[in-house]
Amino acid sequence: YGIKLHDGVRLETTPKSVAGRGVFANAPLSEGDVAVAIPEHCVFIEKNLSPMFPKLSAKLKRRRKRFLWFGRILRSKDDYDELVDNLWQAELTAFASASKDADHPWGEWIGQWKRDDATHSMFKRNISWKNDPEIQNTATELHRFLPRVSFNYVEAALKMRLKRYHDLKTIYKLDDSSSTADIYSTLCSRSVQLGKNIVGIIP
Repeated sequence: YGIKLHDGVRLETTPKSVAGRGVFANAPLSEGDVAVAIPEHCVFIEKNLSPMFPKLSAKLKRRRKRFLWFGRILRSKDDYDELVDNLWQAELTAFASASKDADHPWGEWIGQWKRDDATHSMFKRNISWKNDPEIQNTATELHRFLPRVSFNYVEAALKMRLKRYHDLKTIYKLDDSSSTADIYSTLCSRSVQLGKNIVGIIP
């Protein structure tokens, strides 16, 4: 696929890294060394995904266009703007699910995505943003690791993330399943900003 690794580094799937995969040094590296070179065509971004899944891409674009029109009218400005900034989350989730379902070469890689934390557990169990007891339990667990952060702030942040997923799932008509929620949560933790309005996942 054209991916090149420096002799002094390795890629490893491990709990030590974010979402279970990371780049680790086997030997000292010098300033200016290229640790990993990954061609653009290997990156999980809309530009590469649309030609592989043209029908899904067209469907996602229609739903985005519909939301951009009606969402502006039906939602508050803050709610609308926040969702517009995160529409990519639902779109990449739909492409990731399609890759796994179609036995696409990317499907094996997506199957290796790992995440294991309290927040992710809520998504895997498909907890509703209205389920206050579950959210409070998770906030309590997280607050033990973040004692200087207000408990109310942690609780509000969890509810906001679950509410966003609920809204995106509705806008794009994603499957209401634990599998979809699992992919969504893990994908969001692996994504990086690659340019203006370009968010993706690097192998």
